[in-house]
Amino acid sequence: MNWEDKCTFIELKLMAVNTLCKVMNDELYTKDMLIEDLKKLVRRLDQEEPRL
Repeated sequence: MNWEDKCTFIELKLMAVNTLCKVMNDELYTKDMLIEDLKKLVRRLDQEEPRL
């Protein structure tokens, strides 16, 4: 795995952790917001899948 792939992997992991933190710590974080964040993460994973 090259440096660029490692950076992408870390970025995707941070996106997932950020979403989890929002869910755990924010009463204003709605189900719709969660769905949108998860859609963004899935789209990004789909884009990067061939490289990872």
